[in-house]
Amino acid sequence: MLQAAYGEPHRHYHDMGHIEFCLAQFDRVVDRVQSPAAVELAIWFHDVVHQPGNTDNEVASAALFREWAAGLDPALVDAVTSMIVDTIHRDRPSTADGHYVVDIDLASLGQSWESFQSASEALRLEQDDLSPAAYAAAQHAFLDGLMTRPKIYRTPYFQDRYEGTARANINRMLKNVAA
Repeated sequence: MLQAAYGEPHRHYHDMGHIEFCLAQFDRVVDRVQSPAAVELAIWFHDVVHQPGNTDNEVASAALFREWAAGLDPALVDAVTSMIVDTIHRDRPSTADGHYVVDIDLASLGQSWESFQSASEALRLEQDDLSPAAYAAAQHAFLDGLMTRPKIYRTPYFQDRYEGTARANINRMLKNVAA
């Protein structure tokens, strides 16, 4: 089921490559999280539903996880669905593990400029239903929202590792979008 979902032809960024990247980031912090099983499940499921143009993909992903996880410990299911919804990146996660899931999902912002730019191009391909102006406005709003935070990353590990590069990449991208 997961392999098929992440292999859908319209996916260019939110695919198995993104999940593998997130899992590699998780491996770096697994000893820092409270519930490694819940965090890993949240990573696997956070983008399982991805329909371009839909604003509720994370909520739908959480609902699909809840359906898939019927019969599992309800506390685990609640924790995982909460962390999946955290990847909307609007509200502050309510748990320490949620902070890690959000940081893991945003870790690509702190990669080299070339990787950042490649990810940005892949994200654009997933939104081909938007005009260039509409896409630029949405991209600018998201990135500007990140830049207004005191810190993009919520955990010390990701702040130390990626904050400076992520801010430089985002500033550079915002200048490009404005040009």
